[in-house]
Amino acid sequence: MSRPTLPERFRYWFDSVMARGTVSLMGLLALASGAFILAITGVVVAFQLYPTRLPDGFSSLEPEEILWGSLVRVLSAGSFREDEGWGFRVAMLVVTIAGLILVASLIGIVSSAFDRRLLELRKGRSRVLETGHTVILGWSSKVIPIVAELQLAQRNGRRSPFVILSPRDKVEVEDELRARIGRQRGSHIIVRSGDPMDPTDLAMVSPEAARSIIVISPDTAFEPDIEVIKTVLALNRAVQNIDIIGELRSTSNLEAARLAGSASVRWVIGDELIGRLTLHSVRHDGISVVSRDLLDFDGDEFYVTRRAELAGVTYAEAQRRFEFATLVGVVRDGHVNLNPVSSLSLHEDDELVLIAPDERGLGTGPAQPVDSSLIDITHQRREAPSRTLVLGQHSGMQSLVTSLHAYFPPGSSAHLVSSEAREVTEPVAQVTTQLADTTSRAVLDSLDIPSFDHVVVVPYKDSLPTHSADARTLVTLLHLRDIRRASGAHFSVVTEMLDDRNTEIADADSADDVIVSDLLVSRLLAQVSRTPRLVDVFDRLFGHEGSETHLRPVEQYCPTTVPVSVATLIEAASRRGETFMGYRVAARIHERPDFGVVINPRTSSSVTFAAGDRLIVLADR
Repeated sequence: MSRPTLPERFRYWFDSVMARGTVSLMGLLALASGAFILAITGVVVAFQLYPTRLPDGFSSLEPEEILWGSLVRVLSAGSFREDEGWGFRVAMLVVTIAGLILVASLIGIVSSAFDRRLLELRKGRSRVLETGHTVILGWSSKVIPIVAELQLAQRNGRRSPFVILSPRDKVEVEDELRARIGRQRGSHIIVRSGDPMDPTDLAMVSPEAARSIIVISPDTAFEPDIEVIKTVLALNRAVQNIDIIGELRSTSNLEAARLAGSASVRWVIGDELIGRLTLHSVRHDGISVVSRDLLDFDGDEFYVTRRAELAGVTYAEAQRRFEFATLVGVVRDGHVNLNPVSSLSLHEDDELVLIAPDERGLGTGPAQPVDSSLIDITHQRREAPSRTLVLGQHSGMQSLVTSLHAYFPPGSSAHLVSSEAREVTEPVAQVTTQLADTTSRAVLDSLDIPSFDHVVVVPYKDSLPTHSADARTLVTLLHLRDIRRASGAHFSVVTEMLDDRNTEIADADSADDVIVSDLLVSRLLAQVSRTPRLVDVFDRLFGHEGSETHLRPVEQYCPTTVPVSVATLIEAASRRGETFMGYRVAARIHERPDFGVVINPRTSSSVTFAAGDRLIVLADR
């Protein structure tokens, strides 16, 4: 192999300098300029190309003065116009032309450096230097609702930044955020582009300085839960004692997720939450509206706090000690107990689960008086067996049918209709299946839908894209509303949507139909990121065990047509072994945005009920 020639060596050295970046290029340019000026000065002195008259700015014709003059002419093209002597003029002209080239090169180098920096910023690859920020890792349709909810949460407090790290292009994410939620005054959203599973990319968002971290289950991943678990493993190496909220799709991956995460990681299973809310909504009209109000920051939400002044007070009395908050449970020794027995004596170190508009409403006062003469809990009503029609198909169908049997009274039945064949086994509940097109009006008419008590519409999310699955659901929903309108029947409709924008479209036509979507999961993730302890509260509230939310006729607690204080309603529910949360006014059931639902009314206020009104209570299943 032949040895490299001198030109090849020079070319290699020059390319190496060029590849080192802006500073090296500027250094090379300065070196070239100095060498060129020295060379011209040497030529002028050696050949005595002196001017016939001392130029302006020259004190003599010594070599150092000629060197200085050459430097000035490199930087200022007009400096040679008064030179005399053709030899000197030619030398200075060459210097000036070289100066123009060198200055142009310098401008090009600086401009290129700025362009590269802007490109890096557009790529979202620079490190975030914030502290106390909320980090969102990954991308799905839930990210934008999460950011919107967190912005609401900060409206009355300190505004900390939100940092999003996802594989998507930074500019695309920023454009979508602006289009969906606009620019919020005082809200700072920082977007970075990278792989949340890569420790190097994770370092860009400074997770060790964050207030909390939300790990999103990606929509487009083949195995989203595996990616979430791997991201949490990467976080374990980077952070300590930072609250991490991880979203999973399937309960089958929960055990592996717990092994991967530390004690500071809380897990939320989105599909399971949607399934539970669907079942609750099937049993009780209006539960979806209640859930929306409790899960978002635009109204009342859950708080967990201590109140040492209530030590020794019973749970029943403590409920009437809060004027602007509603007590719904107690956390003792790390165990969440919603709707405990009314005689439970509170301890000083107990944590109380409260519903309030903000932290300013968590103060206590004297217990509000009760009018026992208005309490009437003698009216009881047993649930009758019901018939439920399920239209659609997804992977959670088996769990849904099993839960239907667990939740509904004995003798209840379910009929499953889907355009996709799937075997559902349930040895106890009366379940029948049918293969048919759920968007066909002829098929729906043949099902005798008015004979059912409840209709559940679920999307084909396993086999269709989100927009296609929601489009089929909307068509089915339109037919159901028309059938109900034409028949005069009063069957309830619970519809599960995937995209919250489609939820708004579906909900725009009727206030009766209950819409459950991933928007609720987004709101729950936002709530839990602010208060991680709420994971246990929501797990108990929407779980299969313990107390659940009910909407029960007001006649089971007090008379109608006469004013009743909220404190009296609290006591009436307590005597039934229940916890009062609010009420729903039937006359306002079509009024947006709350559809007649009132959560956490002032304890000292009074309300006059009418037939059809209901109390919202926590009660045993």
